[in-house]
Amino acid sequence: MLIVIEGADGVGKTTLAKRLALYYGVIDSADGASETVIAQRRAAHHGATMFSLPEASTSAGALFRQWAREHAQRTPEEWAHLAAASYNELRPRIEALLNDGKTVICDRYTHSDYAYRALAGWNFDMTATFHKKWYQPILRPDLVLWLHCPLGIAA
Repeated sequence: MLIVIEGADGVGKTTLAKRLALYYGVIDSADGASETVIAQRRAAHHGATMFSLPEASTSAGALFRQWAREHAQRTPEEWAHLAAASYNELRPRIEALLNDGKTVICDRYTHSDYAYRALAGWNFDMTATFHKKWYQPILRPDLVLWLHCPLGIAA
């Protein structure tokens, strides 16, 4: 089962993803690793795996997160290509896990890219065309949870 959690920054996507990972058998931290690392590592042994897109374990996702930390001045196209490259690197792993009967929980997925492209001035058709050209076929989620709260309340 592919579960996707979407929503604005600070709305609680990662918190909910971690809670779902706990539901699927993740135990609490005792080794000092970050909660996300623990959730990924332990969930993998209990039938679930958690990813946060763009996924830092991919080379494109790591570069994307580095640029974000550094507030890098990049074009919308550069950001879009890195997001697509991260998904494309991660897709075979997700597909293999799903084929093995595992549950995959994603904090953000390709839906977020539509929102980010809209913020960059792209219309829906431009983003859809980009996705068809640059993304490997999108794995269809079994469940998408959209979280919403007023932006003034989001963390």
